[in-house]
Amino acid sequence: MAVPVLVATAGASNANSYATVAEADLYHAAHLYATTWENADTDQKTVALIWATRVLDEQVDWLGAKATEAQALRWPRTDVEDKDGYTLSTSTVPVFLVNATAELARHFLTKDRFQVRDDAAAGLKKVQAGPVVVEFESMDRIGLLPESVLSMIDWFSYGTQGGFEVPLVRV
Repeated sequence: MAVPVLVATAGASNANSYATVAEADLYHAAHLYATTWENADTDQKTVALIWATRVLDEQVDWLGAKATEAQALRWPRTDVEDKDGYTLSTSTVPVFLVNATAELARHFLTKDRFQVRDDAAAGLKKVQAGPVVVEFESMDRIGLLPESVLSMIDWFSYGTQGGFEVPLVRV
């Protein structure tokens, strides 16, 4: 497998990651559950960071607008403030996003969050015919973005595109 070259230059037309391997290593150095990341080789880390960036850009509806039309990724952005009301730089990737990218990359190395169950009963814990009882397994499927990542990005986004809610169907 050919490993792509990681480009984490903010605003670059060929950027494909919000974090470098060195930045992600630094993030995980202070992380209590970093064993999976620490045991991965540089190629695995590179692919995981690029993949995490792609998923964040595809799944999250970010506040503000891209800083330039030419940039490959959705950050840096204009008109975005931090929790203290300060406007974020339009020429750098903010620390929260570097950290969220590293966090998501580690999750991708830990578990296949894209796996789709192909059995007909996926999500069902119990079905009973009389008097009708249907129980859904609440932990049957994991979300694409883990709670740890969602909590890091929620201030800077309108939400996610993938939909993490279970639709209510009335019959």
